[in-house]
Amino acid sequence: FFASGSFTFFGSANMGRAIGAIWFLPCMFWATLFFQLMLKYIKEDYNVGICCVICGVLSYISARFIWFPFSIQSGLMATGFVWLGYEIKQREVLKNIKWYHYVIAQILFLAGIYYNLSDIGFVSGNMADIILSIPVGLAGCLLIYFLSVCDEKGIVLSYIGKMSLTVLCTHLYALNTMGYYAYWILDQLQLEGNKRWWTLILIEILFAILVAAIIEEGKNFFNRYRYAISGKRPVMTDKYGK
Repeated sequence: FFASGSFTFFGSANMGRAIGAIWFLPCMFWATLFFQLMLKYIKEDYNVGICCVICGVLSYISARFIWFPFSIQSGLMATGFVWLGYEIKQREVLKNIKWYHYVIAQILFLAGIYYNLSDIGFVSGNMADIILSIPVGLAGCLLIYFLSVCDEKGIVLSYIGKMSLTVLCTHLYALNTMGYYAYWILDQLQLEGNKRWWTLILIEILFAILVAAIIEEGKNFFNRYRYAISGKRPVMTDKYGK
């Protein structure tokens, strides 16, 4: 019901219902809806930006007192980042990015991590710093864009992006059911401290991606088998669904 990851408090009451890693789906629904309404009824771009900032601040403040269901506050906070992405695309900012911009972004991102400013908790409507966390987060986004430039053909990032929801579902399954086996492996390796923590993260990532890839291949096989049995060909559409 709350659709807010593991953050399920309504005032002082814990509702005890969580959907884990796929909380971002209702979050993005609200963020997209709010932003599209702003674009429709507000003509000036800077006024849209001001409204997005107000939405984010209201989300941040209200989340300190009470949490609304369906990731509404997460969506309000995300509108500011949706607006920034919109402006970057409209003004074609990324076409003018140079190599030294990536270096600056890397320094800013690492500094944000070092000073504990990198945490933007959309799932709980919280930020480590309501001002400084935003440029740190944008620096991280720019570094992801740099990875996409390196992966020019989109082989890696496109593949992971297409099956990202399946990855999150398998990750959620692993968190809830596979913990015993992961910790058994760590015990066998006799790892402690940071080495144990990073190895656990690596195990979870590899498990999620591997199982998600198996599921995706299974779906593709089923689709091919289904059309072979029925004798029907899938209807081909362009990117607009026509």
